[in-house]
Amino acid sequence: MPLPEICSSASSHVAISWVVLFFLAIGIRVFVPLGEIVCSILLVFGTTFAFTCWNGPNISAVEIEGEQSNSTSEDDSNDGIDTIETAAAATAAATIDNPIETTAGTRISTTSKRLPFLDNLKTFLTSLVVTHHVACAFGGCGDGSWYLIVGEDGPPVFRCFIKTLTLLNQSYFMSLFFFISAYFVPSTFARAGGWNSFRRTKQRRILIPALFVFFVVSPLAIIISGKWVYWPNTGPAWFLFWLLLFNLIYISFSPHLEWGRLEYMNAVPAREDIGNPAAEQTIQGPLELLLPNQVVTVTSPGTSASTAETTRVAGPILMLSTTFRVTFGIGICGLALIPFLLLQLGSFASMPVSVGSLTCDFFMFFLGVMANRFGWFEKSLTEQLDIHPMMLACFVVIEGIAIATMGTDAETWGLLLVIVAGIFCLDMSLFLLVVFQRWANFETKVTRFLARGAYGVYLLHPIIVTGVTQVYLHLPFDGIREQNRTCFYPLGFVFVVVISQILTWSSAYALAMLPCLKTIL
Repeated sequence: MPLPEICSSASSHVAISWVVLFFLAIGIRVFVPLGEIVCSILLVFGTTFAFTCWNGPNISAVEIEGEQSNSTSEDDSNDGIDTIETAAAATAAATIDNPIETTAGTRISTTSKRLPFLDNLKTFLTSLVVTHHVACAFGGCGDGSWYLIVGEDGPPVFRCFIKTLTLLNQSYFMSLFFFISAYFVPSTFARAGGWNSFRRTKQRRILIPALFVFFVVSPLAIIISGKWVYWPNTGPAWFLFWLLLFNLIYISFSPHLEWGRLEYMNAVPAREDIGNPAAEQTIQGPLELLLPNQVVTVTSPGTSASTAETTRVAGPILMLSTTFRVTFGIGICGLALIPFLLLQLGSFASMPVSVGSLTCDFFMFFLGVMANRFGWFEKSLTEQLDIHPMMLACFVVIEGIAIATMGTDAETWGLLLVIVAGIFCLDMSLFLLVVFQRWANFETKVTRFLARGAYGVYLLHPIIVTGVTQVYLHLPFDGIREQNRTCFYPLGFVFVVVISQILTWSSAYALAMLPCLKTIL
């Protein structure tokens, strides 16, 4: 009996189509004059068309059982950074089973379970985005990386700190955003019951805010920076447009996934329980992608248990495996990224091309979908690791130090830097998930306030950060600035970070409370 397959002939055709489009876009970016602008326009208008006019695939819902949802929102829109406010719009914290009947007769169980640690992690990452862009304003990301750049000044230690901070951030934080966003996509689509409802949700939650940033926020930030020109651009909304594109890719593959019935012992064992069968459990998924080291009984759709086959597959699973993270960190997040870095694109369809981007973002989105499919967060991540969490922490520290050291001379260490950063992307992402699930899986008034405003912070912070930077530049301290350059720039950085954080979070929360914006922000 054949094992469950994820690559049917139809899905292969879909994959080939997307690969052709990807390399066509690369060709446009490299060989066409103003190729970056052309690619960005194609991304913006392509996703806008898809989520406003396209009728979508002829399916009603993802045809699998046991779809796991971890929604915290009454409007079923908890899907990453675009719904980071969901803690405030939460339903009851109890687990609720809500089976959905698809047109194919498949029942999809959408189990709603609160995951406060994801809200808190997204709040942390959003705050980090604001700090990162202030660092860019102080010369940490190079010329042309931000709307208003103060310049590279201050003591050498400060400049080293700024560049190390941005390099480490770039290595993982946007990829982790894609992972978290992807985690909610299968559940959101299953609850929507089909493309049209799913499209309306994404249109309201992602497309409209992204277009607002494109036509209003980014041009206004440019004007505040002192350039009196109206120039629509994606700015930080590049993430939202790419997120819409990744959603389209997911939807295009969904009808072709063949999910067999997998029955095995102790679906997600603790490290010490590997090889020690316990109570039977049933999951759904492709055998090749996700199985621990357990005896597995496999039955394909339409077959009976009497015709099942038994096998043993090594584990643990995907990102939870150290071997997996090292192998794919080197391969997909490292070596596969090098050609794009060598082309010196700078950006590709508005996505910044650096360590931790492009191939890392693709891969982390895929891993986020897999995490949802197989309920990674249904059990403690610590118990699912194949190494002790402290060992994972040591790996992260060593990799971070290596990146910081090699980053001081990127031309010499270029290849090794990219490879280590690729491993760091996966290790650091998993480490933060473990830490927040273990120690930040709670809700308070403060965390609900932060979660409610986080999406607005991401959308609005270019205006506020640029404005506060202008205030810093126009403070009447010219004489002091010239005489105390060693300390003035570090203090200026702290000033802009603190004031920007205060203003963005308070204003974003206030806007999110407006009746007309409650369903968007």
